[in-house]
Amino acid sequence: MSSITVASGFEEVQGEWEALLPTCLTDTLWITPRWERLWWQEMGQGDLLLLCLRTEGRLKGIAPLYRQGNTLSSLSSTDLCDYYDFVVSHDCPDTFYPALLDYLGREVWDTIRLSSIRESSPTFSRLPRLAREAGYRVEVTPEDVAPGLALP
Repeated sequence: MSSITVASGFEEVQGEWEALLPTCLTDTLWITPRWERLWWQEMGQGDLLLLCLRTEGRLKGIAPLYRQGNTLSSLSSTDLCDYYDFVVSHDCPDTFYPALLDYLGREVWDTIRLSSIRESSPTFSRLPRLAREAGYRVEVTPEDVAPGLALP
């Protein structure tokens, strides 16, 4: 069985979070617990929400968000984070995103702002579709262009 819980702080899940990173499709500096804690200490406002998905007692995903008024936002800003995302095990996106929407459906909010999500991210491809299917209005807006070159 899978369920979303709220961690009381970074210290509570740091070890599990770090162990989860190598299993993620989007493992970057900007989704490590150390970076997110530093960002939160320097830039965070409102209430921290570390939404954790556990399956059979094991951490399988984290949605680090914060609430300011009726807006939920990712722990990122486009001037400091190149690629932000949720921390989701590669074997768990089919469970994580529906569970996250189910949890958020019980919370009070008007807007969720996620920034710096790559087009190749499971969050980008799955969350907007699931949110629309659940009846939410979704807007996807390009932020920046990040050129890339595949090297041999």
